[in-house]
Amino acid sequence: MEKHHHITHGRMNPPTVGHETVVNQVKSHADKTKGGHTIILTHSHDSKKNPLSPEQKVKDRKSTRLNSSHLV
Repeated sequence: MEKHHHITHGRMNPPTVGHETVVNQVKSHADKTKGGHTIILTHSHDSKKNPLSPEQKVKDRKSTRLNSSHLV
């Protein structure tokens, strides 16, 4: 049973190197505590600041450096 679970959230719209750093830190802390981790993507979507739809962000995560099976 997990005693710790690490969670972060963000727009990641579009994904950047800074987002990769955050994801890697969450994974690292989860590994250190033998806990789980979850990365939550917001549903923000508009043509000006948030060009990717929520579905696109989840679908495209595998083609970026933000690939994580715990990305929701």
